[in-house]
Amino acid sequence: MDKKIDENNIDARVKTYQIDNDGIVHLKNGIKLELSQCKLIPPGEHKYVNVVMMFSLENMMNPLTKCPNCNSTIPWDRPILLMDNNQFVYPCEDCTWVWDPQTFNMVKFRRELQ
Repeated sequence: MDKKIDENNIDARVKTYQIDNDGIVHLKNGIKLELSQCKLIPPGEHKYVNVVMMFSLENMMNPLTKCPNCNSTIPWDRPILLMDNNQFVYPCEDCTWVWDPQTFNMVKFRRELQ
């Protein structure tokens, strides 16, 4: 990898409890990153996907109310990521990354922006 590119990338396995509700990743060494600027690797794949936008559960047509992995309640203000592979990603506070392929409610989202 190009040295300049390598200096701008941090290879980290981020645990979901390291992410606050504002979408800031708090790494163990004190570095803070914006989750919306990170790349993630979907389960079972080897290529990174980019974040298209970050929003909250209220903008989903069928919002997740419980984590499908651990059944904990998902707070409304927890960040949700829309990825460039058309999947949603949710960092559960109690367990792991949740990848969900449902439709984004763009109509509701546009109304809220106005």
